[in-house]
Amino acid sequence: MNVMTIAIIAGSILVTVLITVATLVFVAKVVGNFQKAAQNTSNLMNHGVPAQARILGVRDLGGSIQMGGQMPQHRLQLDLEVYPTNAPPYRASPTQLISMLHVSRIQTGAVVPVRFDASAPANVALVL
Repeated sequence: MNVMTIAIIAGSILVTVLITVATLVFVAKVVGNFQKAAQNTSNLMNHGVPAQARILGVRDLGGSIQMGGQMPQHRLQLDLEVYPTNAPPYRASPTQLISMLHVSRIQTGAVVPVRFDASAPANVALVL
């Protein structure tokens, strides 16, 4: 083999390795975001303050994930007007994983139960 052939082979291997690493980093970041959203929702369900909220808008952030044997879940950003029991209403725009079973319940204008973090009220999750 001559030097040019070796350089082409080495370059091809390097490009393949770089593409593989970039893909793995991207996938890890996406999965990490999904896991963070799921953990946040779980924490709010266990420790959050109950309230009601009106859905003002819904944006599908793209992507879905299926964890374990569960139904696929979509990542949605919700524009909410939250009505705490002993405080004035406020707006929040949380991101939450929503099961395909519940997506049809997420309609603009609907009033839904939520839980929020008393120390960070913008941290809100729908109770589904």
